[in-house]
Amino acid sequence: MSWAVLPRPVFGELLAGTISWRSPLRVHVDQDEWRPVIQTFAADLASSVGWEIELVDTSAECDLDIRRLLELRDEQYQLVLASPSSIEAGTPDGLYRALTTLRQLGPAQWWSRTTVELDTARLPCVVIQDAPRFAWRGVHLDVARHFFGVDVVCRLIDLLSAHRMNRLHLHLNDDQGWRVQIPTWPRLTEVGSHRRSSPIGHERDGIDDHVPHAGFYTGEDLRVIRDHAAMRFVQIVPEIDLPGHAQAVLAAYPALGNTDEEHEVWTRWGISEHVLNVSSDALDFAADVVAYV
Repeated sequence: MSWAVLPRPVFGELLAGTISWRSPLRVHVDQDEWRPVIQTFAADLASSVGWEIELVDTSAECDLDIRRLLELRDEQYQLVLASPSSIEAGTPDGLYRALTTLRQLGPAQWWSRTTVELDTARLPCVVIQDAPRFAWRGVHLDVARHFFGVDVVCRLIDLLSAHRMNRLHLHLNDDQGWRVQIPTWPRLTEVGSHRRSSPIGHERDGIDDHVPHAGFYTGEDLRVIRDHAAMRFVQIVPEIDLPGHAQAVLAAYPALGNTDEEHEVWTRWGISEHVLNVSSDALDFAADVVAYV
């Protein structure tokens, strides 16, 4: 039986034979504070194949024994699938990465987005030792120019964590749109989150789609994204671009600009030359926005 893990672990050895698991999967963990990580793994199995995880008090009666090994650093782990099977990690994120690898070694049904029937899972006997080469492993998502809803962002977080990535950089504003609701500056989303048109093809072609584009995240939306990411050990890195990249801001609050010119949310790509001024009001605006986000 072959096996594959992405990204490739630091060390992996295929042993002879396989193991078979069924529901309920009996798990022993020696750290009570790690139980939320087990609960996330349990929720994934429940939603994909309807399996249950039973936490047991002794490793002698378990399918998977999870132990803390203090010398293992952040995100580092050792996974042994054999009889018995075990995971050793030094931190909760290390345990989460190990359980993600475990899902990759299991049947494809463990990744189903709808619940399917699975009576038995057969897994290869392996030893895997892994740790990240780079502490920061992330993806940039530009929701300013093309807005994506909460469900899509959470799905992207799932895919990042499935490949043991740990950062999601959210680009929340630019000349082409403002995407986060700021209670003290309501016109940012009332005006700044709506663009009347977008370019098609290359900018130099000068062709527009004449299709309105809009969307923004409420504070509750961002809390949902943040909490979902935390559950999967992905850190959200919010980007607020100021004092440039600000034409959507100036469409909402023209007094923060350097001229008396009226602006619209920009319908071109690239970077607008219109920027915030350096008045006390503009500095207070920037401070309010960054502090809230």
